[in-house]
Amino acid sequence: MKSPFRTTEGGNAIAAFVKDELIPLNKQLQNLVVDVSASRVGVWDSITRGRLNAFESRYVDLSGRFMKAHRKWSDPDELFSGIEAGDPQKAAAMISDYFNTKAAVGEHFGEGFRLIAHIDRIISDRKSTAYNRTTMFLAVLAIVISVIVAVLR
Repeated sequence: MKSPFRTTEGGNAIAAFVKDELIPLNKQLQNLVVDVSASRVGVWDSITRGRLNAFESRYVDLSGRFMKAHRKWSDPDELFSGIEAGDPQKAAAMISDYFNTKAAVGEHFGEGFRLIAHIDRIISDRKSTAYNRTTMFLAVLAIVISVIVAVLR
């Protein structure tokens, strides 16, 4: 089978990046979307925020790693670092491989950015719910304390 790449070195670097970095990151983001979407903020979670903090920690880690992967893809010098192009013809062919695959790889990045935005929206919504419940609980507690103090006087 003929390779779709003009150079073995450039093609291997692109294929390894997509297979070893980009696709696993998207899969982890998809798993986080499923976990976050399936979670509900209970009353106790509103006070402790343990699960929300765990989701947010995973989100920050994954989105940071995703942005690093995007930076690596956006900079061919970083993507092809460690590869000796040798002659200018080979370097041009590697850059040609990069630009020929840019649209296909861009689909994966688009999916990752959509997942990140979705996770961010859900976590923000869950945190808002938790903060609102905490505020209502503290307001009711303040009213109860005020009533008790008024009755005891």
